[in-house]
Amino acid sequence: MGTRYRDTYVWLSVPLLAMLACLPGCSSSDSNAGSATEAPRTPTQLCEVDYDNIPDSEESSETVFALPDPLVMADGRPVQTQQMWMEQRRPELLDLFSVNMYGFTPDRDLPVEWELLDDAQGVLAGTADRLQLRGHLGGRGGPTMDVLVYLPAGVSAPVPLYIATNYLGNHAATADPDVLFSPLALAESTPEDLEAERNSRFGSLPGFPEAYLERGYGIAVFWYQELARDPLFPDAEQLAEIFNTGVFPLFLQAGQTRRYPDEWGGLGAWAWGISRVIDWAETEGRIDARRIAVFGSSRLGKVALWAAAQDERIKVTWAAISGSGGAVLNRRIYAPVLQWFAENFNCWAGRVGELPIDQHELIALLAPRPLYITEGMDDPFSDALGAFGSMRGANPVYELFGLEGLPASTLPEPGRPSVGTLGFSLHAGGHSVPPEQFEEVLDFVDHHLR
Repeated sequence: MGTRYRDTYVWLSVPLLAMLACLPGCSSSDSNAGSATEAPRTPTQLCEVDYDNIPDSEESSETVFALPDPLVMADGRPVQTQQMWMEQRRPELLDLFSVNMYGFTPDRDLPVEWELLDDAQGVLAGTADRLQLRGHLGGRGGPTMDVLVYLPAGVSAPVPLYIATNYLGNHAATADPDVLFSPLALAESTPEDLEAERNSRFGSLPGFPEAYLERGYGIAVFWYQELARDPLFPDAEQLAEIFNTGVFPLFLQAGQTRRYPDEWGGLGAWAWGISRVIDWAETEGRIDARRIAVFGSSRLGKVALWAAAQDERIKVTWAAISGSGGAVLNRRIYAPVLQWFAENFNCWAGRVGELPIDQHELIALLAPRPLYITEGMDDPFSDALGAFGSMRGANPVYELFGLEGLPASTLPEPGRPSVGTLGFSLHAGGHSVPPEQFEEVLDFVDHHLR
């Protein structure tokens, strides 16, 4: 896909569009808050979404893209200092992404009661200690999220921690027979069927958990669908049911019966879950919560990026094959999925070139923190050149901090990563993470967290 397009981008400031898109419902964010804004507020509605005609994905045939300049405020003022970026432009961009794309993440505190289900020493042939936790969201009786944690056995000092989301449940991420089934998994399947899913092809994670443990990291995983369901191609009735389950009802305002058009979808809820795991990690003496890395692939790569954009406690991020709505420029491929994004994101169908933000600015929101992107050359679900363009577009913000962003000026060859504070790696295959890319990422994280 990437070979059909020139690696050419034209910078264009869009202050007027940004101001129009950020209506009175937008409010400034506290860059240290861990989410984009706080409720209650007046929601912003950009259009009426027709549930029976959700727009299909759009692939641009343009070779030159007019991208908004990350270092120009919505009112046209240039961003010239790190302080201005952190205190003014960064909160402004968080609001713009929230209103137009991901939806606002509620900033209201929600009590999470953590129940320790398992604290086993010397598991996995003596190489690891295992913790299994159940977070009761909003207190007992509400939805839950189960977190599986492996730490190097008998740690003598706090260790850095990777956090990852998984697709089928914690039991499917490992062959460990003592990993528990979550209440949601048990409600939907028999124990016999769940046993057969252990260490499944679609449930496992790259190198999990041995490769992390060997390098002295802890690794924590949770099943994303415990927070928000993710059915394929839901109809209007199924969509309504999604937003009546999981974490969403816990944040409804008084009298609210459905989500607002600028309110979070699944990506926001799953990113919120990553931040709650960090909250827990800050209370665990065996973990150094000042050294947190996050990982996600495919749709969960989008989650890793949005979580890191909001939560500055995340120090290093790895997003693999994250596709549209992740690292890939929307102006190349625009593919709204209603249960993942805010309803407002559908309003840009047919005019995505007017969108006041693009994914290079999402990456810029991580600055000055390191980020590694991995892609497949023949991936039908992502777009390597679109992700590469996003990283190049974020370079000016990293340079504002005196850092080298992504060194390469043209798309790197497969197997020859380009690495600065931003890293980009391409492999010759498709929608996957081969072992060599995984080792590259671990080296990158080692460099920045050690």
